[in-house]
Amino acid sequence: MQSTPLINPTADLTHRQRLGRCYELSGLIALHNPHVTLVHGSIQGFNFPRIAHAWVELPDGSVWEPVTNKVWHHSIFDGFYRPQVTIKYDHQAICRLCARYEHWGPWKTCAA
Repeated sequence: MQSTPLINPTADLTHRQRLGRCYELSGLIALHNPHVTLVHGSIQGFNFPRIAHAWVELPDGSVWEPVTNKVWHHSIFDGFYRPQVTIKYDHQAICRLCARYEHWGPWKTCAA
């Protein structure tokens, strides 16, 4: 099965420009690629404290991580970052929530 190419409007950003922008960058990727799933959760790697984070799951199970701007095999991503998923969003939900709250998330903490 051939995978659909990932449209990446953030490709030219440097690593420094990506720091602290995981919800925005993951949201942009998810909006431009309706076949992916946006994930909000947390990560903890390299003995650092757990932090809130967003990333994108591709249909083949791989993961696009916004700070590194790389696609990772899910088992490598899991090993490095120890992700904990809070919630996953499909394209329709992303469009609805971005329009409703006028930001990239996290939305789970917003009032219903």
